[in-house]
Amino acid sequence: MPVARFGAPPDPAFWLGELRLGTFPDLLSLLHHPDRARAAAAERCGAAAAEGVLRRLESVVGPRPELHVHLCLLCEAIRDVRSSTLRSVAEACLPSLRSRGDWAFEPGFRVAIAVELYLDDPHHLVALQAFEQWQEGRRVALEIVGHRRALPHPLDALPWPQLVPLALGSIRGLPSGFEHRVLLLRPAPRRLLLGFRERGGLALVASFDERAPATLEPPPPWTLLQLFDDGNRVDAAAGLTRRAVSLASAIGSAAFGVAVRYRVRTRPVTGRMMDSLLQRLADPNDDDWPLIGIVGVAAGLTGQPLFALGGKGDERIEEGLLDLLRRGAVRRSWSDVARLEMDFRGHRFLLHFPSPSDRVQELTYSDAHHDKDLAAEFEHTMWTELGISVHPRRMKAALEVRGSL
Repeated sequence: MPVARFGAPPDPAFWLGELRLGTFPDLLSLLHHPDRARAAAAERCGAAAAEGVLRRLESVVGPRPELHVHLCLLCEAIRDVRSSTLRSVAEACLPSLRSRGDWAFEPGFRVAIAVELYLDDPHHLVALQAFEQWQEGRRVALEIVGHRRALPHPLDALPWPQLVPLALGSIRGLPSGFEHRVLLLRPAPRRLLLGFRERGGLALVASFDERAPATLEPPPPWTLLQLFDDGNRVDAAAGLTRRAVSLASAIGSAAFGVAVRYRVRTRPVTGRMMDSLLQRLADPNDDDWPLIGIVGVAAGLTGQPLFALGGKGDERIEEGLLDLLRRGAVRRSWSDVARLEMDFRGHRFLLHFPSPSDRVQELTYSDAHHDKDLAAEFEHTMWTELGISVHPRRMKAALEVRGSL
């Protein structure tokens, strides 16, 4: 039975080697102090729902310190994981959870969800770690080169465990030990998240303070790809865009059954489109797109210094901006705007305007730390309601290394 896993000592190769949980040595030492282990588990479980999980597991496994240490480790593993990450991974890995309703994902039930994931397959916690980095990081949008194509089978019917290794083997120049570690198929709408990273050793980094304990060397970074249902678009979060493009092209070729290539997506916009957007956002009567901040060029001043206009918290600034326009302190032109901040579904989105000297005029936004499903909804709504295309602000070109994957 999977629950018997809680009756055995936690596996260092998993908790320390795979998850890089820095608190593992200290928590493992609680095995020799049963009373402290029980108290630590009760403290971490806290909420009534989690306390109920503790009691139910004790009724099956017994009040063993191994159980209590496992629960402490699970609580540590999900401590900094956002609830949307936990829900996305749980609904992908445990289909039965999709029918339980929102109550199953309230804060008090986080430990219960983590226990179910761990009992089903400990590797689900690795998927949690990868998906949390996906939510935290910055994406780059890739598109297929040439005409749109159709996958031979639906995304969830393709043999990914066989296709992905085949694709990896076709790429030259990948680092030694670069592996496929996560495959997460998300429903409604269907999206596939693939996670890759290099094998890392278990090096300890000593502190300059001799009294402080040594810490684990950070794990190798993730390279993450999200394939959309038709396979024509791939979003990537990677330190090297070149690597992401190579991976997407190899995996796309394996999925489509013919050689395909992906490239960084560009969606040029015109000055007229950007001026129209500014006019819409400056309207104080438009409650659909509240403007809460803007940075731009101050008109009529030597050296073209920038001005910044913002309110308290999420206070709107349209009236203040209109006042500056009437006074001639700023001009009604997209070319004088550096960036602006707008409210979307109660979240602040920072929109970056291009420089007039840019070879390609594009509108980008900062998606780091935004829930990526919300970010995708922002892109879609900007297009359908405002008729303007925006995409995530790409990683700096300085991260690219010529000839390196």
